[in-house]
Amino acid sequence: GRWIYWDGQKTGIWTSHSLAFCLFAGPFGLLSHILTNWISKLFFSQPQSDINPVSNS
Repeated sequence: GRWIYWDGQKTGIWTSHSLAFCLFAGPFGLLSHILTNWISKLFFSQPQSDINPVSNS
């Protein structure tokens, strides 16, 4: 549970559902966090070119 919390703080991912699953059903909480992390990276991350634009000056 602590790793899920710290990873969520580091990456900015919502973790309360994963922590609740971890509290009541251990491995399901970890699986939930891994899936949430994967889905958020897949659908909500910005392309690298938008984050660090190269100036043409």
